[in-house]
Amino acid sequence: MTFNHTDRFVVLLSGGAGMLLAGAVNALLGPVPARWRAVATGAGCGAALGVAAAWSVDPRLLAAAAGVMAVGVLPALLAGSGSVVAAARRAAALGRRPGVRWGLLAVVGAGTAFGSVALYQAEDDAQINQEMVELGLEDRPPLADPVGVTARTDRGTPIPVKESTSQRTAAEVNEAEERFYRSSPYRDRVIRDRDADDGANCHGWVFAGGRYWLGGEWVETILRENGYAEVTDPRPGDLAVYRQGPAVVHSAVVRYATPGAPVLVEGKWGWMGVYLHPADRCPYRAEVKYYHSPRHGHLLAGLDESSSEGR
Repeated sequence: MTFNHTDRFVVLLSGGAGMLLAGAVNALLGPVPARWRAVATGAGCGAALGVAAAWSVDPRLLAAAAGVMAVGVLPALLAGSGSVVAAARRAAALGRRPGVRWGLLAVVGAGTAFGSVALYQAEDDAQINQEMVELGLEDRPPLADPVGVTARTDRGTPIPVKESTSQRTAAEVNEAEERFYRSSPYRDRVIRDRDADDGANCHGWVFAGGRYWLGGEWVETILRENGYAEVTDPRPGDLAVYRQGPAVVHSAVVRYATPGAPVLVEGKWGWMGVYLHPADRCPYRAEVKYYHSPRHGHLLAGLDESSSEGR
């Protein structure tokens, strides 16, 4: 349940009324046994919860109102407990010791620092996932097996490629691409080589001539059976593979690499266009590794070389 403006008003109104009634009744009672204070407090809070229930019987709204009351009621009840007061005095005595209070500050600081890292990572992961969805990796066009096409590795292992059976018009994909750029920082960091289309994804652009979709789960097989070896000094024409954990999420081709300058790669972003950009400036914010193979280009065996990505 998402509270609207009126719901929030009801929660705060009933919560405040509960604290008002509980405080007023207990102030008028004077010195009485603790059980009578508990009864009086419960009656005041219960009456205020009736205000919230008159608006909505949703348990989440009532729980929120009760939570507001508890912020004021619980400290007032605990302050009247002898054991709680004694414990507070002992804590205050400990707090006067420099080692205790400064040690506590260090613990709070460590928790805050590590918590900020965890929060940043969580928000960053959420942004990455959203960008992946925008790129269409979670929402592919209808796909089917192409007729008469058999892609395979150099060792003969079949690699399933898929053909889009229903592609959007140029106007539709351009509009979708523009929506992506409104919420992303990449427009001024890339050079677009080709327009967006639903005909292929990044792996299909590299390994299948830009005519088919190819699942990232097959990239490891292609690397192994087409003679790729990992390199730390990439050269133009080498392969750039992006991974999040064990999963391959993006493939691109190195176009420029020189010591002291960013490595530039070219690749297709999901259904979007083909872009030239620094290797670390793309939505696929993952670990990138480079691979070299003595073979000519990256096109899988059995596919038409005339349609392969630019070599």
